[in-house]
Amino acid sequence: MDELCGIINIYKESGCTSHSAAAAVKKVVRTKTGHTGTLDPNAEGVLPVCVGRATKLFEKYSSMGKTYRAEIILGVTTDTADITGNIIKNDSADGISVTEVQKAASNFIGGYMQMPPMYSALKINGKKLYEIARSGKIAEREPRFVQIDKINVFPHEKSGRYWLEVFCGKGTYIRTLCEDIGNRLGCGACMGSLLRTEAGGFYSKDGIKLDVLQKTHENDLWKLCGSVLTIGKFECMHKGHRTLIKTVADIAKEECLTAAVITFDPHPYKFFKNKNYQMLYTKNEIMRQFFEAEIKVETINFDEAFAAKEPEEFCRRIFYEYNCRVLVVGEHFKFGKDRKGDVNFLIEYAKKAKRKIVTVPSVLTRGGAAVCSSLIRNILTETYKDGALQEAEAMLGSPFFILGTVEHGKKIGKLIGYPTINIVPPSDKFLPVYGVYATLTSIFGKKYKSITNVGIKPTVANDGQPSTETNIFGFDGDLYGCEIKIEFLLFIRHERRFESLHELSGQMQKDITTAEIFFKGYFNEN
Repeated sequence: MDELCGIINIYKESGCTSHSAAAAVKKVVRTKTGHTGTLDPNAEGVLPVCVGRATKLFEKYSSMGKTYRAEIILGVTTDTADITGNIIKNDSADGISVTEVQKAASNFIGGYMQMPPMYSALKINGKKLYEIARSGKIAEREPRFVQIDKINVFPHEKSGRYWLEVFCGKGTYIRTLCEDIGNRLGCGACMGSLLRTEAGGFYSKDGIKLDVLQKTHENDLWKLCGSVLTIGKFECMHKGHRTLIKTVADIAKEECLTAAVITFDPHPYKFFKNKNYQMLYTKNEIMRQFFEAEIKVETINFDEAFAAKEPEEFCRRIFYEYNCRVLVVGEHFKFGKDRKGDVNFLIEYAKKAKRKIVTVPSVLTRGGAAVCSSLIRNILTETYKDGALQEAEAMLGSPFFILGTVEHGKKIGKLIGYPTINIVPPSDKFLPVYGVYATLTSIFGKKYKSITNVGIKPTVANDGQPSTETNIFGFDGDLYGCEIKIEFLLFIRHERRFESLHELSGQMQKDITTAEIFFKGYFNEN
């Protein structure tokens, strides 16, 4: 499992300490963790846990605002300031209205000097206050300024109790706030239940419980940590796609999130128009490029149900199922049923979801056209024209290639003195014009000069099945069963049928000579 990074939104249940919750997360993700703000053991709610590199964001998220829903019990004072403590005083709270509680609470809005409770994890001289309190002692404490932005008071089903909705800053003890409100009312008070509903942009309604986390497959843990995503059909990996992915990777590094891409299978064009459509790059070839870019890949099954999703439903899945914190898309991105969704729709949805949209301008050719798969495809159908392969390479960012496994052929090449390796591309792989090319063949990470024939080998075969045969310069070894990569650099000639193997051998020597001359210029050889 790759080291994870990001922030997992844990829903901490009552009875579990924040420290033990973070430790439980660490056991699952197998890397360093740290929570962004202690939540009382008996409290519930959102507990953002930083994972991996994201632990360096501790200060950023712990200092962000929090929202609580607390139960205040009027007339009851305890030694812990909550209902779990020993009752030290009971007073009547009869007749105290919502309005009076709201008025008392308003005195603390804007911030005040709050005394930390003895039963807390705050350290004095290296010792936690609750440890001192349990020994029967009281430590000297200094009040601390806490920021209270807003307090809403709501009726409770039980007499003498109310619900408080508190919007506050770092370090606020809600127990102490309840106690202080009760003292302001003259009857005393303590806190009953407590739910943290929001912390640093994370919400309790979206939180995952520890037992669910522990059952999550390790391949899906990155989704829980949060991600920077981009979405596309990705028929190839052209410069526009590369710009998107680099943007995703850069933001993910900065935000300590997982960089990921969502693509589709089958390709939407296959689904809507032509099931026999041949892709510029096969699924395996695309996945290899994603792997080399060190980016996570999630493939969505493109079927009738998915094609029928309205833009809002599409967004809901992307932002919440994949926990997308930042979505990176091209400026002309369309999505959803009948392609009704666009960038403006995404921006509006993201505002409500408190997520972020980053748009990337199209990459243009020298002629001003946007680089796209269809334009590259059109060029590759004319590879016999001067400069066509170079133009395609300029848009792809690297030479067009075929990735495949070496199979047994008829060994005709060896018979005529030019041994070749044989690859049969998948039926859905787009092939350039049938002919002979100067190519580079990658074997175990090393590149070799070569020539490659793409086509049906009319001189020696009669099955009509397209394949590639490659003669590798200066290589002698058994490659059967090995996966190799063939990059196309120069069109030499069209494929044709020869009258004899002797004639074929003579032409191969000419092709090799042409390729050698090309390679001298390509590699600036003397």
